[in-house]
Formats: sequence, structure tokens, C-alpha cells
Amino acid sequence: LGQDRRVLMWDPLTAKVLDGEVECTDAIICGDIGTVNGIVACGLASGEVQLVDTTARAIRGESMVPVLEEGRTAQPITCCAFNPTETILATVGHDGCVRFWDVDSQQETTSTEAPLCIKNTPKASTNWLLK
Repeated sequence: LGQDRRVLMWDPLTAKVLDGEVECTDAIICGDIGTVNGIVACGLASGEVQLVDTTARAIRGESMVPVLEEGRTAQPITCCAFNPTETILATVGHDGCVRFWDVDSQQETTSTEAPLCIKNTPKASTNWLLK
């Protein structure tokens, strides 16, 4: 995952890049790797989320675009995490908004203002949201 928008998959045994890199539509700020469904969630600088299917080596569906109040603009996603069954993705934006997404429909289900203690902090801070 990188600011160059590319998602590269590596063979852990040979430490070599596998064929089939995937390019997201904007710089990737954060991500989470699902172990159940082989999906990688990419939080983008645009405030959108893209899911990468590691088996198909392709973007899955359309970009997940946040629902915004009038006058607000999307902010970069600073951290994201799947719940244990990978049916829900939680994201936190630079604006401090926590959003929950249904992974299958790729739709935002709810959002709320993040507590001050988790704004702009590492992914580990989103894990409490999904337990």
C-alpha cells in the first residue's frame, strides 16, 4: 500500500512481488488486510475507501464514498479496520469522523464523531470499535 496508489502483493516465502499489482484512484493513506475473504481495504487521501480482491487482483466494486453533510468535504482516511468476520469496516477520517461500512453492499451504515483520543492515531486505536 502506498502513496503511489499501488497495492502490491508479496510472496512471504520468497520476499518477491507477485504479478498483478492493483492501482487505486488516489494515494493510499492506510489499509487493513482481511484474512477471511482475501480483501484489502485501502483508505484514500480523497476520503474514499476502495476494496481490493487479492485473488482477482482487482478493485472490488465501486469506491466507497462517505455520506457528507452539506458544506463538508471528504477528508483523508487515517485508519481503518475490519471486524473479525470482515462484514463491517470501520474508518476514521482526518476530520475525526468514524464511519462504519457494510463490506458486502459497500455502503456506509452509520457515522459518528470520534472521541478525541482516537483522532489521527494508528490503526490499533480503531480495534476497540469492532469488538
